[in-house]
Amino acid sequence: MYAGAALKDSWSLADVGISFCSTLKCFVKEEDKPTLYVFNAVTQETMPMMENISLLSKKVSDLRTLVALRCGFPVSVFCLRTPNGMEMYDCNTLRDYQTDIGTAHYI
Repeated sequence: MYAGAALKDSWSLADVGISFCSTLKCFVKEEDKPTLYVFNAVTQETMPMMENISLLSKKVSDLRTLVALRCGFPVSVFCLRTPNGMEMYDCNTLRDYQTDIGTAHYI
């Protein structure tokens, strides 16, 4: 922080007028961000999946089970799709579909 304002990572200190020998207050700011998102085409809602990052190395079937528990649909009535529309198969891992933190999938 400088002069009561939170500084952003992308800012240059000189650009915001911080001069030599100025005092900055540093702190750790924790944010809970979803591991990934799932867009439900039926309800038009985006569900944030707040699971552990280890979810990304699990199988698609594990994610489908979590989605079914969250939205109430039986696992047998929906499939997951990648952001570009490719169907995801239960036996593959999420990493097989280049799933990374913050990726949005579709049902």
